[in-house]
Order: sequence, then structure tokens, then C-alpha cells
Amino acid sequence: MGDSYRFIAPVYADRLSATTVERVVDRFLEAGFESTTTDACVEYSVDSGSDPEREVATPGRAGDAIAANGNGHVYLSLDGFEAGVHVALEKTDPAEPSLHVFDREGALVGDDIPESVAVRRGERFLQALAGTVIETDPWGAIGTFLDEGGMNVGYPNAPPAEATLSTLPWVTVFGPVWCDHLGGRDRLLGAPVWDARTLENGSVVLRKTEAPDPEWYANDPLSKKVVIEPTDYVFQGWTTTDPDELRAQELRTSPRGYLDPFRSFDEGDYGTDILLCKHHAPFEMGETTYADRLDNDLDSTYRCQVATVQRRGETLWTTGSDEFVRRLVDDDGDPIGDRPADVPPERELLSLTILLEDQRENPPSWYAIDDPGDESISARLNSFIVQSHEHSSMW
Repeated sequence: MGDSYRFIAPVYADRLSATTVERVVDRFLEAGFESTTTDACVEYSVDSGSDPEREVATPGRAGDAIAANGNGHVYLSLDGFEAGVHVALEKTDPAEPSLHVFDREGALVGDDIPESVAVRRGERFLQALAGTVIETDPWGAIGTFLDEGGMNVGYPNAPPAEATLSTLPWVTVFGPVWCDHLGGRDRLLGAPVWDARTLENGSVVLRKTEAPDPEWYANDPLSKKVVIEPTDYVFQGWTTTDPDELRAQELRTSPRGYLDPFRSFDEGDYGTDILLCKHHAPFEMGETTYADRLDNDLDSTYRCQVATVQRRGETLWTTGSDEFVRRLVDDDGDPIGDRPADVPPERELLSLTILLEDQRENPPSWYAIDDPGDESISARLNSFIVQSHEHSSMW
């Protein structure tokens, strides 16, 4: 992974105390972190800024100094990489973190860090984070990554009554209150992630992958086998990863009202369509009438490509190369309207989304995506490689 990432975990707890700081430092030491000075003392700072002056004291005295100032840092080490905690004892907004666990030098993710080492170090950070959660009893904690530009992802947008995440980061800790707002502890423990467990204070920890990976869905081939994303499970209310049950659940709320699912899309909506060109079709379709071809022996292996498309009027177009794909199809199997004048009949693709019986059972939402770079449920379930045609022609 070429980019440089640093692990960071904001912890959303109520007001902390000097003794809390000492107990959190002890949890780090129990997890295998080391002092950057002597065994009995730690480095700490109470000044703000990018390079504050550091002092050396026992964890208890460091906690007293940080409490007297209102905020500060404690610095520790893991395999020679600097890490530690930042504490804000005077914060008043429950939507703001009171403590950050930080990896200052990129100990977990990098081209020169073997996966086995990343996993081992990740376990130590997670042990320290779990200990911190037990000592501070927060409503939530988010284990995410900062890139070279400092951009963060995965922070909650509100206190637990309304809190959601745009995507679950590598690790998320749900305190009992947040669990209750999301359907309860047992439901969260059923999330489709690599590991889900409870802590002794009743919090639930969801860990998406074994190895720390800030680009999990882009890089992990196992993600292709996940029917629904963990984020949708946790925050959108999905309750199953079984394809048949998932399909039935979605059809109860969003039935497929048309033969062509893209007719349910609004103008400008994006989706992924399973396409077959007429040259490779095992039958003649003439003017592209589907009615007589719905009963066939085709399967998805006949596809020429799976493309990201956008609805424009009664037609679909590629999003990258801006090429005509096909017309929408009415419930009699006939294309709606006319092809663009400059598109010959052989350049209108056929939709296996319509022709395949197993695809006709799916709700329209299985083909919908929010943005051209996203992956639809149908594509993910079938392990389709989706073409966006951002830099190439469909032909």
C-alpha cells in the first residue's frame, strides 16, 4: 500500500480525571507498549502545538499535570514507533472525543510492514483501546486512519441518539447506549465483519478485517463475498447476509414493479447493468424485443461486460465514456422510444439483467449505486468486475 497511514482512535467519554489518565497508561503498558524513558516514568506534555515541550514523570503525576492543565499528551512506544494518548478533560460537547489513541509514526500500515507484523501490532493497539474503553466507559470509539494529508474517515456525526458513520472503519466500539439505538447488542454481534465481541463493560467491538487496512473494500478480495456491507447492516437496518433472505426482505419494502429494474430509477441515477452485445448473443434479436427471449438457457457467463450506467430519459449511458448503452424496456419486452439517430441497431446492447431468470427475481436496489465508483449488491454477490469506462470506450 503506497500511501502512509496512521492509526487514530477517538474515544467519546464523559469528563475524565487524573486517575483515569493513570489507569489508561497502565492499560497501554499491559498491552505491550513501552515507556520512552524509564520503566517507572513516562513522557508527557501539557502544551498545545505540533511540538510541545515534554516532561518526565510517573503516570500518576503526569495525570495530575494534564488534569491541572485541562488537556495533554502521554507518549509511549511500540516496536520503536511512537504512540500514546491525547486527553481532553475539559471537553463539554458529547459529540467531541475526550481522548485519542494515536499512532504517531505509521506503525500499522505501510509497504515495508509485513502483514503478520501489522496484525501483531494491531492486536496491541486494539488491546490498549479495549482497556481504554473499559476505564473510560464511552458511548463509542472509532478506530480509523489518517493519511498523509491528515484526512480522517469514519468519525460519527452526532451523539449516540443520532450517530451514524458514512462507512465503518477498521474498528468500531459501540457503548451500551449506542448499541441500544442500533437494535441491541445481539444484533450488532451478528454484523458481517471479521470479528465481533463484547467487552466487560457491555460495549461491542466490530473489527472489519484481521489486518489493519484503511482501504478494505478496495483491496480485500474477501469483500466480494460479502452480500451487504457492514455499514448497511449496522446503520441501515439490514438483518441478514443470506442472499435469498436479503432479496425477500428488500422485495417486501421495494418490490420490483417493472420487467426492467432501471425504469424504477430516477433521472440521473446510477446503477450496474449486466450486458450482452448482439454479436455474441446465441440468438437473433432484430429490433431488440425481449418478450420472446425471456425463456432461455442463458446464464451470467454469457455477459460481455458489467458496466456502470446512468439513466437519462428513457435510455442508459456509460458514465465515463458517455456512450449509449440501451433503451429502457417496457413490461411487454419492447424498448421504449427510439435509439439515438447516430447509433446503429448492433450498437444497442442487450440486458441480461432482464433476460436472466435469476436476475429478474432481484429488487431494483440490487443494481443501484450512489456514485459511479460504487459496487452494487448484484455485482458484489456475483463477483462481477464492473467497467466504468472512465478511460476507455465500451467497444
